[in-house]
Amino acid sequence: MAFFEKIGGAITSGVGATANKAKDITDQSKLSSEINSKKKEVKEIYTSIGKLYVEGADEAKLLELKNNALELKR
Repeated sequence: MAFFEKIGGAITSGVGATANKAKDITDQSKLSSEINSKKKEVKEIYTSIGKLYVEGADEAKLLELKNNALELKR
């Protein structure tokens, strides 16, 4: 009986480790997605800053966009 209990314990341990690994991978994917989303937002802000600069926007608006981009990069 001890043999089967040992095997059962090993299986349970393996299943737990696999579940933890799957959770880690899911968490990493979620974080990667969030990072890519933030990078996209920063790129869009940079594009807006360039467009507004060329169009002669006031410095207050440009500074606001700059601060938003810097905050996202943190």
